Amino acid sequence: MLIPYLMKVSLVLAVLTLAYRWLIQFETFSKLNRVLLWLNVAASWTLPLISLPSWGPVGVQTDFHHSIPKVVGKLPMLSAPIATIQSQPFAASTEATLPAMNAADWISAIYFSGMLVMAGYFLFQICRLFLLVARGRN
Repeated sequence: MLIPYLMKVSLVLAVLTLAYRWLIQFETFSKLNRVLLWLNVAASWTLPLISLPSWGPVGVQTDFHHSIPKVVGKLPMLSAPIATIQSQPFAASTEATLPAMNAADWISAIYFSGMLVMAGYFLFQICRLFLLVARGRN
């Protein structure tokens, strides 16, 4: 629940920041620039909280919801009850197989690896800062 929200916040903040840089970055009104940047931050944290359930025409939504059971009924694995599906006996394998990763797993892995790289870079910069301060006191 938290990761999709943070991804939406990041996306909205990126779009608003690009719009700011493209439209009014070079304006000389610094107070207006600061206010707009703060509005970007506030909007990026609040816009993902707004749910938009009624997007699209009502006719398209009802047709979509009526067509889903028809599509599911045509799929053989989903139309048969779970109790009637016979499972194969478990055969022990000597090879260790990794579970397949779907798109959400890949996106999460990329997000967390980027987060780890940036945390490492941040700690590196902090260490450099402490060394600079320690050498300056001599």
